[in-house]
Amino acid sequence: MAPPRKPEDYTLRVTAGPSYDLSTHVQVPINSPRLTHIESDEGMDIDLNVRIQNYRGLPRGSPESSAYFDREPHRYNRDQYSIGLRFTPKRPKGVTGKSGGGGDGDGDGAVEGDGISAADLQFGNDFDHPIRNYLPPGVNTAMNILKWWIDPGLEGDAYADEPFLYGPALSSFNSVRVGAGEHDEEGGGLWVEEGASSESDNEDGDEDEDDDEPAGAEEKQEKGTEGDNHGAAGQGPKSNNNNNKPSSTSSKKWRAQVLANSGVGNDPKKRQKWALKDDAKKKWVWEYGRTYAVDFYNPYIDFGKCELKLPGFGVNVLRYWDGETGLRYVLRNRLTKKPYLVILFTLYPNDMVNEDGTLKPDALNATARASGGAKTEDYGEGECDAKAAADKKEVDSFKEDKALDEAREKLEGVPGTAGDDDVD
Repeated sequence: MAPPRKPEDYTLRVTAGPSYDLSTHVQVPINSPRLTHIESDEGMDIDLNVRIQNYRGLPRGSPESSAYFDREPHRYNRDQYSIGLRFTPKRPKGVTGKSGGGGDGDGDGAVEGDGISAADLQFGNDFDHPIRNYLPPGVNTAMNILKWWIDPGLEGDAYADEPFLYGPALSSFNSVRVGAGEHDEEGGGLWVEEGASSESDNEDGDEDEDDDEPAGAEEKQEKGTEGDNHGAAGQGPKSNNNNNKPSSTSSKKWRAQVLANSGVGNDPKKRQKWALKDDAKKKWVWEYGRTYAVDFYNPYIDFGKCELKLPGFGVNVLRYWDGETGLRYVLRNRLTKKPYLVILFTLYPNDMVNEDGTLKPDALNATARASGGAKTEDYGEGECDAKAAADKKEVDSFKEDKALDEAREKLEGVPGTAGDDDVD
């Protein structure tokens, strides 16, 4: 039997691009305040920050952590990673807008052509080949913990031929801001405060007021720090195409109109819960030409230790990993199934990485196989028997009731989980 895999024997690499095609991807600098720009002709302009605690990977010399994790709420949460995005949806060719701003508040949503509905912009994970034979015992329990207490908007099937776990972006992202957000070099890069900028996207301003003012209420204009500069400072992707010009409604007023009388304000937990409602999915439309900033973070994946750690469920990923498959985070359109952004986290044995940080041919071939087609599982007869026996032992030892009780004890009544903060 092969010796157990150790996290320190592997190197992590993160790439991102506008499609699943790895030739469109670029390597992402981890824990760097510098934003990575991803652009597609039809889709979105995106600026990206990835922060990982206890990082051990490429590029060589990457910081082990980021000042981002020293700030609240990340210090208190003990968050292990963050995917921060600033994006501007582009209007598809042949689609013309007919109205401005978000939904009109009557439940009918915005007129077709304004943008991407909250129901249709999804964020999550997927694979293009089966992974069912590599899944640890208790995966269904873990899925229930995720859906019952952490993110009720998630839908997925880990045992499908093409496994997936997706939820509406509006309820999945921890922080959502209408506007460009703040690019803080000393604070770790893109910082997303829930809310909206006070002035239009073409002007400076970043002071928040309550978002619950009725639609059409008088808008306050206050100066702040959020701007729309570009380039090295990474202050927001913008398109010069007039077809992508957003409505003249300011970011703050736009959000206020959509959230009018919802009770959400600038509370991210209330917004996540509100976003699960069918009415909310019609009212919120990610408008073409308008810039948004979002942040996804949690303490559940420890990349440094290669562990998944949910309350009531924990697993050493290396014990079940097939040796090639990476973890994909995807921002996509639910209707077309086409991605706007694909982020791939891939582990490589240290001996597959050159001293200068480039990958050896075997590593590139392994990534291509894992990302481009079905995988085969070749076990000898003795290996099959040993694997089956080990799997049965672990299944027998897994106690679902105990796991659910532990998750319930830790998560029920905790601010930010599924059961708190009623909204209208």
